Amino acid sequence: MLLFATKKKLIIAAVLSICFLTGGWWLAVRYVNREYLTAALTEKVRQEAEDVLDRPVRISHLKLTMSGSIEAVGIKIGKLPREREDLLRAKRLVVRVSLWQAIKKRDLVSAISLVKLVGTRVWLGQDRSGAWNIAQFMGKEETKAPTAFQGKIAVEDGEIVVAAQKRPQEEISISSAQVSFAKMPQLALYANGSWEEFPLSIQGSYDLEREKSDLRGKTGEVSISGLLDALALRGYDLHWGEINGGRVKLNFRLWDSQLATAFNLFGAKAQFMIGGQVESGKWQPPGWHSPIRKLDGQFRWDTSSKELVLSGVEAQLRQAQAQGEGSIIFGGSPLFDVNVKVQGRIAEIFNVYPQWRPKGLEADGIAKADLAFRGTAQALRVTGSAELKAGRIFHPALGSPIEGIAGKVTMEPNKIACQKLQGRWQGGSFTVENGYMVSPWSVPRGAASVTLHSFEVPGSGGLVLQDGKAAVSFENKQLWCKELSAVTAGGQVTGSAFLDLRGSRPAWQAAMQAQRLDLSALEALGRKQFPQLSSLKGKVSGSFAAKGEGFRGQDIQASAQLALGAASVGEISFSGAEASLLWDGSHLLLPYLTLSQSGGKLSVAGKLDPAALSLSVTGQNLTLGPWTELFLPGEKIAGKINFLGQVHGTGKKPKVVGRAELVAGEIRGQKIQLAQGTLNFQDQVLSVSDFNLHSQGALHKLEGSITTGKQKTVNLTWQFQDEKLERVMALAGLKQPISGTAAGRIQLRGTLPKPSASGMVNIISGRVSKQEFARGSFFFQSQGDGLLLERASLEQNGSRLAAQGTIGTDGSLNLKIIAPRLNLASLTFIPQEQQTLLAGEVSFQGLVGGTLSRPEVIGELASAKLEYDDYVFENLAGRIKYAAGSVDLEAFKLQWLGAELVATGRMRELKNPELDLQLQITGIPLNQAVALAGWKDGQKILGGHLDGMAQLAGPVGALKGEGFFSLRGGKIGKLPLGGRGELVFSQGELQLQAVSLTQGKGTISAAGRITSSGMSLKVEGQELDLALISQLTGEKIPDLAGRFSLQAEIAGDYAGPKISAQLAAQNAKLGELKLGQIDARLQLNEGIVTVEKLQTRQNGGFLSLTGTLPLSFSEAKAFGMAKAAKAGSRTDLKLELNGIDLRLLAALNPNLKTLSGIVSAQLQLRGEIGKPELYGRVDVQDGAFSHPLLGGELENVKAGFIFYGDQLVVEELKGSLGHGSVQVTGGVKLQGIKPQSYDLALAASDVHYDDGQMLDAVLDGALRLKGSSGLPKVSGSVNLAGAKVKWTQKKAQGKAPFDLLLDVDVATRDQAAFSYGDMLDLWFEGGVHVGGSLNDLALSGKVNSRRGSFSYLEMSFLIDEATAEFFDYRGIMPTLQVQASSQVKQYTIHLSLSGPVENLAFSLSSTPELSQDEILALLGVKGRIDRLVGTTTGDADLEQVVQDEFLRFLDLQFRSQFVSGLERSVEEFLGLDEFRLEPNLFAKGEKMEIRLSKQLSERAIFSYERTLELTPNETFKLDWRILPSIQLKGQWNDRDGSALSLETKFSF
Repeated sequence: MLLFATKKKLIIAAVLSICFLTGGWWLAVRYVNREYLTAALTEKVRQEAEDVLDRPVRISHLKLTMSGSIEAVGIKIGKLPREREDLLRAKRLVVRVSLWQAIKKRDLVSAISLVKLVGTRVWLGQDRSGAWNIAQFMGKEETKAPTAFQGKIAVEDGEIVVAAQKRPQEEISISSAQVSFAKMPQLALYANGSWEEFPLSIQGSYDLEREKSDLRGKTGEVSISGLLDALALRGYDLHWGEINGGRVKLNFRLWDSQLATAFNLFGAKAQFMIGGQVESGKWQPPGWHSPIRKLDGQFRWDTSSKELVLSGVEAQLRQAQAQGEGSIIFGGSPLFDVNVKVQGRIAEIFNVYPQWRPKGLEADGIAKADLAFRGTAQALRVTGSAELKAGRIFHPALGSPIEGIAGKVTMEPNKIACQKLQGRWQGGSFTVENGYMVSPWSVPRGAASVTLHSFEVPGSGGLVLQDGKAAVSFENKQLWCKELSAVTAGGQVTGSAFLDLRGSRPAWQAAMQAQRLDLSALEALGRKQFPQLSSLKGKVSGSFAAKGEGFRGQDIQASAQLALGAASVGEISFSGAEASLLWDGSHLLLPYLTLSQSGGKLSVAGKLDPAALSLSVTGQNLTLGPWTELFLPGEKIAGKINFLGQVHGTGKKPKVVGRAELVAGEIRGQKIQLAQGTLNFQDQVLSVSDFNLHSQGALHKLEGSITTGKQKTVNLTWQFQDEKLERVMALAGLKQPISGTAAGRIQLRGTLPKPSASGMVNIISGRVSKQEFARGSFFFQSQGDGLLLERASLEQNGSRLAAQGTIGTDGSLNLKIIAPRLNLASLTFIPQEQQTLLAGEVSFQGLVGGTLSRPEVIGELASAKLEYDDYVFENLAGRIKYAAGSVDLEAFKLQWLGAELVATGRMRELKNPELDLQLQITGIPLNQAVALAGWKDGQKILGGHLDGMAQLAGPVGALKGEGFFSLRGGKIGKLPLGGRGELVFSQGELQLQAVSLTQGKGTISAAGRITSSGMSLKVEGQELDLALISQLTGEKIPDLAGRFSLQAEIAGDYAGPKISAQLAAQNAKLGELKLGQIDARLQLNEGIVTVEKLQTRQNGGFLSLTGTLPLSFSEAKAFGMAKAAKAGSRTDLKLELNGIDLRLLAALNPNLKTLSGIVSAQLQLRGEIGKPELYGRVDVQDGAFSHPLLGGELENVKAGFIFYGDQLVVEELKGSLGHGSVQVTGGVKLQGIKPQSYDLALAASDVHYDDGQMLDAVLDGALRLKGSSGLPKVSGSVNLAGAKVKWTQKKAQGKAPFDLLLDVDVATRDQAAFSYGDMLDLWFEGGVHVGGSLNDLALSGKVNSRRGSFSYLEMSFLIDEATAEFFDYRGIMPTLQVQASSQVKQYTIHLSLSGPVENLAFSLSSTPELSQDEILALLGVKGRIDRLVGTTTGDADLEQVVQDEFLRFLDLQFRSQFVSGLERSVEEFLGLDEFRLEPNLFAKGEKMEIRLSKQLSERAIFSYERTLELTPNETFKLDWRILPSIQLKGQWNDRDGSALSLETKFSF
C-alpha cells in the first residue's frame, strides 16, 4: 500500500505538474500575446540575439502558439560596417519547443526541437581582407557554456547568396533544407534547390571540430554545354573542343574543405568528384573537323587527379558508329587510355581529323575496327584489328587509285600486319599475303608477297600482264619487287622492279627479260601513241628496262634490246633484223634497227612521233632502181646509192628526207662523176637541197624542186663555184664581154627546157674592159636578151664600186655608179708609172654611159685625203667629167696643209700626164710650211697663214709655174711678223724673189732657192728686236730686250746644213739687267758649233766665251740634223767672267731669282760629248740669296770655289743668316759637272731661323753632309733657343725629291712653344735624336711639358703634366702621358691620356665626382648621334668613343704632314684623291692596309680599303655630306655585309 501510495503521489504530482505546465503555457500564451507583453518580449529577444550574435537584429513581431512554438515575423540579422548586405532576412521564423524537455532539463535551448525559416535570404560574403561574414560562427573557439541545442534548423523557400572576393556572385535557391545538431559536433545536412538553372540535391555532414565536409549530391537532367560554361566561369574550364549539345544527369561529392571555403564554390581548397549519365551529347575535340554526335554514356570526373573515366559510351561520328570506354587524364596534353569499337567509312575518320591522313593521301572504304588508344594526342599508340571492305586509296604518286581493298589488318604499337589483302589497281587485280608494316609511320617499312592476277600496263594500249608474282618489300617510302614473273603477248616475262614514293610523284624502275613475244600483240603499244604505224609481223626476244615518275605513258622511260628473225613493216620485208628501242615518255626511240635486204644494208634509228615518223636511215651499196621507182616513178636513174636520211610521214605516204650519194651514175643520159645532196620526196615532188655535182673541177649545188608529173616544171636554186664565168653566162643564155672565176646563185623557174633566170653571181679575179677587179657581185634577172642589174658591185684593193642599171647584149651601158671608197691604187686603167705616185681614197657618184670598152663618166668626186708624190691633199670635192682619156675639173676644191685650194682646168690621162690648172690658195699655215721644209721646231715658234695664187702648166715631170704670196697674222713666238713675196717654180726648184718680212720696226729679206733635198739662202736683218732670240729659243733665254742686226747664210741639205751667222746688238738688256753691247760670231758645220766670238760688257764687268761645242745626237735630231752629229767630238769652251752681276744668272734661272752679288771666274769646259770636265776658279763677293728653306736671307756671302776636273773644293763659303753666322767647308766629287759624292761641314751660330710657317728659333749647331749623291748622310747636333713651333695642316707633298740619311741630335736650351691653330698651345723642353732618312724619319728621345692648353670635346683643357717619348722603331709616333683638366661650372674635369698615340688609353673623372655619362653630358660633346646615344644607353664604350675622336684628330694632323712620295705618285698616276699604304693601327697585329679614295663631288667621297694578308678583308665606303650637319654613310664588305647610316652633328 505504501508503495502504491507513493506511486500514487508521484502520479498525482506528475499529473498536477502537467496540468500546471499546460495551464501555465496556456496562460502564458494568452497573456504574453497581449500587445504590450508581446512588444516587451520581442525587444527582450532582439537584445539577447544582438548580444549573442554581435550584430544588429530586428524582429518585427513575436508570438507564442498553443502548439508550443514561438513564431516571429520580419526577422533581419544586419550587416557590419565592412559588409555590403544583411547576413539574414526571413519572412517568418518558427521555433518549436518541447515543454517536457524544458521542464526536465530546465534548459529552454535544449528543449528547442526545430528552428524553421521561411522566405529566407542568407548573404554569405567576404570583405576586402578575405574574411567571411560567418567566420565568427565557424571558428574553433569554445563558448563559455557549450550549446545544448540538439534540434534541427530547417529552411523553406530560401535563397543563399555567396559573394566571394574576385569571383562572380553565386545565388542558390533552396526549396527545402535541413541541418541536424543531434550528433554534435557533426552536423547532418540535406538540401533541395537549384544553382543557376540546374536542379540539385545535396546531403552529407560537416564536422565542426575538424572543419571538414563530406557532401554528396545529384542533379536533374541538365544541359552539358550550359553546365560546362558555368563551371568555366568558376575556374574549371573543362572544355576540350567544342561541346554544344546534349543533356546530363550528375552525381557529385564535395569533401575535405572548410564549409566557409566551400561557399567559395570550387575554390583552391575545394575538392570534388562529379559523375553522371550523358544523353545525346555533341562534342567536337580540338583539331576535329566534325563533331561526335549522339554521345551517350556514363562518366566520372575527379578534380584531384583530373581524370575523366568513361564507361558504356556510344557515339556517332558522321556515318560511323562507335562504342568505347576508358579514361582521359587532362593536363598540358590529354593522356588517353581508351578502348574503342568503330564501324564506318574510313574517309569519315580522315575528314574528321585530317592530321591522321598522310600528306596527299586520300582513303575510303568500310572499316570495322576494335582499337585501343594509349598515350597523348601527339604520341598516340594504337593497337587492335580492323576489317576492311571496298577500300580505296589514292596518292598522286600512284597515278591512279587502288580500289576494292578487302581484308583484315592487325595493329600493334609499332606494327601493322595483314594475312591476306586484296585490291585492284590500273585495271588489274592483286593479292597481298603475309604482309607487315612497322613504324615510324611517316616512313614505314615492311614486306609482303604479291600475286598479280591481271594487270594492264599503263600507256601500253591494252598490253596485259597475267599470272604475275613478286616478293615485295618497302622501307623509307621505297618499294622493291623481286622474283617478278608474268605472261604477256604470248610469251614469258621475268625480272624485278623498284618504286620510290619519297617525291611528289612515284619514281620507279623495272628490268625484264622477254622470250618470243608476238610483234602483232605489241602493235597496239606503238599505235596508241602512233596511230598510223604500219602493221608488224614476227617474233621478238630480248631484254627490257623501264623507269619513270608516275605511271602514265608520258611519265615512263623504257629501253629494249631486241632480236628478230624474218620480219616485215607494212609491205617491205627483211630477212633479219636487230634493234634497240627506247621509250622517253612520248616517243618510241630506235637507237638502232639494222635490216638486211638484197645484198645491201639499211640501218634505221630515230623516234616515232605520235603524229608522224621520225627515223634516221642509212643505206649502204643499195641498188638505186627499186628506190627510184618509189620516189620518182618513170624517171630512169642508174647507179649505186649510199643514203643517209630521215623518214617522216606514214607508211602509206612516206616522206623521205636524206642525203644521197650517187657514184658512177647517169642522169638523163649524162655521166656524173659524183653527185651528193639532200633529197626530199613527198606527194610526187622531188625536192633537192645542198645537192652537189662535181664536174671538170667545178662545184655545182642545187636546191629546189622538180615536179615529176606529165608537165615537168622546175623551181631550182642553182649555186656554183670555181666555174668559168663565160660558161655560166652561156648556161644562163647570156653573152657579155666579162670574164673571171665565178661563184653564184641563180634561180631557175618555169617550164623545162628554157626557164627564166635571176640571181646573184660573185666573181673573183675578174676584168671588165681594162679595169681589173678582185671581187665582184651581180644581182640580176634576165630581160629578153639583155641583163637588168638590180645591184652590182666591184671591189679592188679595198675600193668598192656599186652600180645599177642595164647592160645590153652589145655591151652598151646605162648605169648609175656609186663608189663611196675608191682607192686610187686600185684603178688599173691608170698607167702604172702614174699610179705609183698616187695614194688615197676618193668617193664618186655619177652616171656611166658608152660601152664596156669605152665608158664615159660624169659625176661628183670627193676625197678626205689624197697623196701625189710627197704632197698631201685633204677634203677634195668637185665635179669631174671623164671621156676619151681626159679629166675636166670645175671649181675643184681641196685643202693642203690646212689651207684651201681651188683648182680649175684639165688633166689629160696619158703616160706622161699634162696639167693646165689655175690654183687659188688661202691660209697655208706658216709653221707647217717650214716644218715641211725641214725646220721641225718652227711648228712651235712660228704662226700665221700664207695666201696666194699660182698657175701650173706642162707635163707633171717638168711642171712650171709662178705665183705670189702674202703673210697674214704672222708671229714669231709672241712677236708680230708680216711679209710678202713672189715665187717661181721650175724643174723642181722653188726660187724666192722679192721676199721681204717685217718685224716691228725691223726688216728681214731673203733670197735663194729651195729644193726637196736642200736649200741655199741668204738672210739679212736690220733693227730687229732682241726678243726674237728669246722667242726663237722657246723663251729659254727670257726677257731679252734691245735691237740687233743679223747676217746669215744657210747652204746644204737639211740633214747637215752649213750655217754662219754674225750678230751685233746695242743697249741690250736681260730683264732689268743692262748687258750693253753684244758681239757674236758663230758657225755650225758638220754638227759642231764654233763660237768665234761672244762678248759683252755689263756695268764695268766683262764676259767672254770662245771655243767649240759639238751637238749631241739628241740635240742634232731636235733640229733635224741627226746625220750631222759625230761620235768622238770634243767640247772645248773657255769662259771668262770679271765683275759680272750674279743677277745675270738669276735672270736665266727662275729658281735663282733672289741671287745677287759679284762673280769673277776663269773656267774651262773640255772633254768628250756627255763627259765634259770643269777646270778653274769662281769667286763671289757681297753675295746674297733667300729661300724658304733658309728661314731668312743669307747675306754678306763670300765664297771661293776651285774646280779640278772631278773635284770641287769649297775654299771659302761664309755669310750671315738671321743675325748669326754660317760657314761651309769641304768638297764635292764630280762626275762630269754633276755631284757624285759630298764631304761638307756646316757650322751655324746664333742663327735666327724663321720659315714664316712652322719654326721660329735661334739655332746653334754643327752638321756634316757626307756620302754618295744618291743617299748622303747628315750628322751632327742642333740646339734650339726661344723656339716657337706652329703646326699647320698643309696639303701632303709626298716624298722629297731627294733623300738623306739622318743622324742629328736636336735639343732645346730653354722651354719651346708649340701651337696648333686655336686647338693646342703648350711649352716643352727636352731632346730628340732624328734618325732614319728624310723620307722615313725615326725619332728617339723625350720631351716634357708642364704647362699649356688644348681644345678637345669642344672644351679647353689645361695641361698639368705631359710627356712625349719617342722610340726609333716607331718612326715619328710618340708614346704619350698627359694629365689635363678643365673647369666646367663648379666641376673640375680631369682627362688622362696614356700609351702609344695610335692606341691611347683615355679616362675622364671629375671633382666633385660625376659618372662618365654625366661628364659627357656636362662637356656637351658633339659627334655622331649613334655613338653619343650609345654611350648614354650603354651600347657603346665611353673610352672607345673618346679614343676614336682623339685618334681622328691625330690622324688628321700627322697624316697631312707625312705622306710618302710613293703614295703621291700613285695618286697622280691613277687620278685618285688619296692612296695610302699603312698599318691598320686598330687591327690585331697591325696588319698592313691599302686605302684608295676618290672625291666624286664636293660633298661625296668613295673609298676602298683592303688588308694585305692571306685572307684579305675588302671594304667599300661612301660618305655623302647632304647638308653641313647631315651625312649619309654606307659600307659594304664580305665579313659584315652592308650597312647604311644617317649621321648628324648637333649642339645642345
